[in-house]
Amino acid sequence: MRWQAVLFDLDGTLLDLSMREFVPHYFRALTAWAARYGVEPAHFTARLQAATAAMMRNQGPETNARVFARHFFPLAGKGEAYWRPIFDAFYREAFPSLRHLSRPRPAARRVVETALAQGYPVALATNPLFPEAAVRQRMAWAGVDDLPFALVTTYETCRASKPAAAYFREVCARLGASPEACLMVGDEPMDLAASQVGLATYWVHPPGAAGPTTPPGPATWHGPLEGVLDIL
Repeated sequence: MRWQAVLFDLDGTLLDLSMREFVPHYFRALTAWAARYGVEPAHFTARLQAATAAMMRNQGPETNARVFARHFFPLAGKGEAYWRPIFDAFYREAFPSLRHLSRPRPAARRVVETALAQGYPVALATNPLFPEAAVRQRMAWAGVDDLPFALVTTYETCRASKPAAAYFREVCARLGASPEACLMVGDEPMDLAASQVGLATYWVHPPGAAGPTTPPGPATWHGPLEGVLDIL
């Protein structure tokens, strides 16, 4: 089939990184960073969790970043203008230390390059709950940060998140593609939820022969990441 666009998830798909393992480390690092500026950890964690939950409920018209800010600030009596450069510094200076929780996948670059070589618009369709700085770093960990993606979904640019149908519709619309003519490649049920708006889906098996081989949702195809090459 000739696709109008191909969407790739990042974590667990192009990058061997488990969000279940990563998020607690990420929250602890961010909480410790804020504590330097006098924010009580329990208060910070509660605010962060509430703002993240609000993004996950978002269906527009605001971006996820604006929804997050509305639920997160003010923090410790100070607003976004005070905290923004502090958190920007966190992503520059502390976030890179989390790289050890990930491993590149050898097939990732080859699969994306093949899709690009065939002329498909390609989206890096990671769940847009992180700022661009955090997404771009994880793309670098995966070895795909220099590839010409037509779209990279981040919390600054998206108005919904996985597994909401609105997220997949938004991505396809921004690619100028019909959902029924797009392919979503991912490793989680939230990626396979793309089928609810008509996308074909490819479930990527967990690495290692001992991993499960039954898709956790409606998948058009499934297999190892390099198996995507057969349907591009």
